[in-house]
Amino acid sequence: MYKSFLLFLICFSAAAQDQPAMKHHEIRTNVLGTISQGNYNLSIEKQTAGSFSYGLGGSITQSSSQKAAYETGNKSNLPVWDITPFVRYKLSKSLRSYYFAEAFSSLNHGKYKDIIRNTDADNNAVYIVEKGKYTSLALGGSLGYKFVIKQVFVLEFLVGFGSNLLDTKKSPDVVSRVGLSIGYQF
Repeated sequence: MYKSFLLFLICFSAAAQDQPAMKHHEIRTNVLGTISQGNYNLSIEKQTAGSFSYGLGGSITQSSSQKAAYETGNKSNLPVWDITPFVRYKLSKSLRSYYFAEAFSSLNHGKYKDIIRNTDADNNAVYIVEKGKYTSLALGGSLGYKFVIKQVFVLEFLVGFGSNLLDTKKSPDVVSRVGLSIGYQF
């Protein structure tokens, strides 16, 4: 009896050591967005005991190429910042690597410009450029893959899109959520 109990404890402790300890918090940044768009992003995520997690992300866009495209007329919108709360659901049970589905909302703000055609007193067409700011709220969904390295470092790939619901004449129609992020779990 004693030997059976001792064997059970050894097997149980070995099985418990094989399971990685679940870290409940994660902070990460989108490297792809920073390199390609000058978009500086920081996100924090909290894991729950089940398959859900939730978090909050924010970004600021400081791209000289996007500003130049906006000023020369190639773009009618210039995003400045956004705040993005999200909820995720794991599509697999692994703690080390898994696919996930995400629902998000995005409070986004930026600049816009529009070319307006007016007529003068002689009925000639006069075009003016109207500039202003927009603030909108988008809802959307994403799919992604997360890989945890040594139970601490995170590599994440995410693709998703949402649609702005407010101020639609000034704000962009589609808000994208695309990224290759690195992070740290604690």
